[in-house]
Amino acid sequence: MPTSNSPAKVVDVAVALICKQVANMSSTSGMDPFPRHEILITKRKANTPNEGYWEFPGGKLDPGESPEGCARRECMEELGVSIRVLSVLDEVVHTYEHATVRLFPCACALEPDSPEPSAIEVADCRWCALDDLPWEAFLPANVRLVTALHRYLTRACA
Repeated sequence: MPTSNSPAKVVDVAVALICKQVANMSSTSGMDPFPRHEILITKRKANTPNEGYWEFPGGKLDPGESPEGCARRECMEELGVSIRVLSVLDEVVHTYEHATVRLFPCACALEPDSPEPSAIEVADCRWCALDDLPWEAFLPANVRLVTALHRYLTRACA
């Protein structure tokens, strides 16, 4: 039973961790044989909760909707892209003052025929190296998702 200190509301959210491999350019040899990964991040619009914060694309699951279906729908609505869900990772639960969010992270890639992302329902979007994420401007619930993504990429690329 919730206490007066804990929120009663639990919100289920699908999160699309959309990655792509990019070649590393080495100053000594040109191409590095180990490509690096970039991930797509989005910035929340003005006049919305947590405006100006960076996060991963996604949104609330509709009743009866799967995390995979929600991730695909939200990416099309927010960014105009078609994605392929490669894997649903372990859920992450985070409690804010107003609610608890249960995040269903989906490791994803853009479909080959998808256009490049556009900021349709977000203030901005960009590809960012995992090591260069703007942590100080990131929503706390999203930070733990990068650890799950690192584990997935390590297994997938092994």
